[in-house]
Amino acid sequence: MHEDVLVVVEGQQRDINDDIIIKRSKGSYCLKNTKEYIRYIENDENGNKTNVILKIEKDNIKIIKKGAIDTTMYFCVDEYIQVEYRTKLIDLLFEIYTYEIIIIRKNEGINVKIKYDLLANSKKISSNSININITNL
Repeated sequence: MHEDVLVVVEGQQRDINDDIIIKRSKGSYCLKNTKEYIRYIENDENGNKTNVILKIEKDNIKIIKKGAIDTTMYFCVDEYIQVEYRTKLIDLLFEIYTYEIIIIRKNEGINVKIKYDLLANSKKISSNSININITNL
């Protein structure tokens, strides 16, 4: 069963710039075999679209992006995960080290908080956080 949801994503890179980027999108929620899937479209400042799938499992989160940005970001506490980040202009290779995942479920929706470090060539580039609120429409 699919449910319509509002997805609000707040992201922050603390070591580079403390600005919080907020994106809002309508999407759909689906529960399949204990895994939760949220699908939505993210627009950048130039109007380019990226299809996003947020996959929530018991102890990890996966964010899959296809479109203006192509990447699969996998977050699992205390693990280093290699990530390819592709845009129309450049391909980058990073590592993500996740040190906190909090998933809160309530009747009105789900809140996901992820804190992680971004590394290149085994050197820390930034500390980051993502806060994702999924609410029923």
